[in-house]
Amino acid sequence: MLGIMGLAINAAIVILAELRLDEKASSGDIDASVDAVMACTRHITSTTITTVGGFMPLIIAGGGFWPPFAVAIAGGTVLTTLLSFYFVPVVYRMMVKPRHQRGLQRQEQP
Repeated sequence: MLGIMGLAINAAIVILAELRLDEKASSGDIDASVDAVMACTRHITSTTITTVGGFMPLIIAGGGFWPPFAVAIAGGTVLTTLLSFYFVPVVYRMMVKPRHQRGLQRQEQP
């Protein structure tokens, strides 16, 4: 579980860093957010593929303990990656949008 949580945090950090670098994405623009997430997809996906590939010998080896363990870790890694691609940008936009709207309201007041 700690390994999967580490991968989830790593993916979230990479996505958040990319979103914060793009000015339009940090202001809440959906298209810019999608482009930013797509820009960092390769890095996160390569981490997932190498992790799943590393567990493949344990999955194939057979036995009572290691194959189910490896399937759980590999499956959790894939699920975490997919959730990171969808969940992190949505939560980031929900957090940024109210802050951006507050800034606009301050500018409109004389």
